[in-house]
Amino acid sequence: MSDRHQSQRPAIGQRADAAQDVVYRWLKQHVLTLPSREGTFLTEAEVCRETGTSRTPVREALLRLEADGLLQIVPKKGAYVPPISEAEIEAVMQARGLVEEWCARQAAGFGDMLAAELDRLIARQVEVQHDPV
Repeated sequence: MSDRHQSQRPAIGQRADAAQDVVYRWLKQHVLTLPSREGTFLTEAEVCRETGTSRTPVREALLRLEADGLLQIVPKKGAYVPPISEAEIEAVMQARGLVEEWCARQAAGFGDMLAAELDRLIARQVEVQHDPV
């Protein structure tokens, strides 16, 4: 193989890092978006099967998620995904309120322009309402 092709291949350590990052992102998304997983255990074998990776990147990803506070590793049992606490829900709602208020203030400055654009879009919908194409 030429030197050019060898330089484009990731080193073995880089591939392991990439696998760990893939597993980390998948697990984080999985834990954050599936409320049915709250208060349950994830096993390394289950995550390996779901992600198609070996145990090493799974272990590393689980350790990172534990450091992030998203799960707790329980020896010989798995990774515990704790339910969301009332305090965490309250903190998220407060942050959301601040962001939504800021967005509303920003959007209010564009009111006339947005209203004109919405009127144009509604008129266009009426035009094409009975268009078979």
